[in-house]
Amino acid sequence: MVVVVACARCVAAPAHSLATFVAGCTSSPPSSIRRFAVLGAGFAGVSVAWHLLQHTRSCEPVSVDLYDESGIGGGASGVSGGLLHPYSPKGKLLWNGAEGWVAALKLLAIAEAANVQDLNTTGPIAWRRFVLSAFSQGFQQSYHFFSLVLLLPVRNVEEDSNDAGVLCLEEEEARALVPGLVLPDNSVALFMPHGLNLHPRRYLEALWMACQTFARKASSVGSPGTQAVLLKQHISTLSELSGYEAVVVCMGANVVMLPELAGKLTLSMCRGVVAQLDLPPSFLEYREEVPSLLSSTWLALQGQRKMVLGATKQWGCGNTSTQVLADEERAVWEQLIPNAEMFYPSIKQWEVTGLQAGVRAMPPRTSLGALPLAGCINTLVQPKLDSDCWLIGGLGSRGLIYHAWLGELVAAAIVSGIDTIVPQELSQAFLK
Repeated sequence: MVVVVACARCVAAPAHSLATFVAGCTSSPPSSIRRFAVLGAGFAGVSVAWHLLQHTRSCEPVSVDLYDESGIGGGASGVSGGLLHPYSPKGKLLWNGAEGWVAALKLLAIAEAANVQDLNTTGPIAWRRFVLSAFSQGFQQSYHFFSLVLLLPVRNVEEDSNDAGVLCLEEEEARALVPGLVLPDNSVALFMPHGLNLHPRRYLEALWMACQTFARKASSVGSPGTQAVLLKQHISTLSELSGYEAVVVCMGANVVMLPELAGKLTLSMCRGVVAQLDLPPSFLEYREEVPSLLSSTWLALQGQRKMVLGATKQWGCGNTSTQVLADEERAVWEQLIPNAEMFYPSIKQWEVTGLQAGVRAMPPRTSLGALPLAGCINTLVQPKLDSDCWLIGGLGSRGLIYHAWLGELVAAAIVSGIDTIVPQELSQAFLK
């Protein structure tokens, strides 16, 4: 258990305000640095790194070492489609989807602010359309959202989809919204206004840049020792790590490779391939107001001439390499693209410019849906380490909607020593 000892004025200061936390404890000399290790630089890892840094105080600097041999967004997070929305495949609001949505928008705003200041930026992080308010009461800021259309069999539509803000479209309405759209027989189009599309790699790189900027400023204005460091090292066992107050495991599918956790987590592996597509100049641009599409395959628009198409599914495959094998490439041409042609024939106009693969660690299904795994795992790690051990895993296809919220909760639980900050529903499935 981690116990925090800090002055009352410091604890009361807003975590993101450098000037406030420094002013709140100027009379106290800096104590020992609180050191944390985060394993994995995907959605969960970078999120928890940011939120741990927000607990920096002038009397308690925070140092975060982020370990990932592939770098920021080098795993499955970086090759995902980037579709951010709070809905299930049946158009129903996910468990705590509203909380995840609001938290994700806050992190996105932080990443976009960092991206604007980056002179080497390669393009936008997110693509949006409508101006809509977020779900949660008290969060009044408006955002431009890039909407989504979900195509699914009529029998799969949840009766309370409309209560989640999802609209059922008539076929003519769907075709007017998405020119060239073909609805399969006995299917319906659900319009999901609360949704946007991110460029995952740019988003993660910008958020990590925000982490480093925050640490650098905190260290220079009154909290020396605050730092955020990326270590491109392979960690084969948790016993390699020492000197940390807590270790947070956010390794995605690679978590099962740790001997301390092998065979102890209820995760299923699913390897998939996504295709990057460009629309040649000879064809009219994909209009900005046309939404991304989700069906048995999905089309994630990144501007007017770029698209990510996904994904193939190979269950039980733990190959975490991003390199695409020959049989996987054949599956793209023989299965993925033909599936997309069934509801969007114009996909034939687009050219495949690249393929990437990744493995999702899928959590078990519960009565509340497929919930990620999060919480303290000290009881699982044997032999016991000197550091407290925590896990954020099993995000599956919902890494974007849950990563910010979980990162905030786990960081708060770690620094306060209060395990119950993390909902117990997320730790009930730790043991098989």
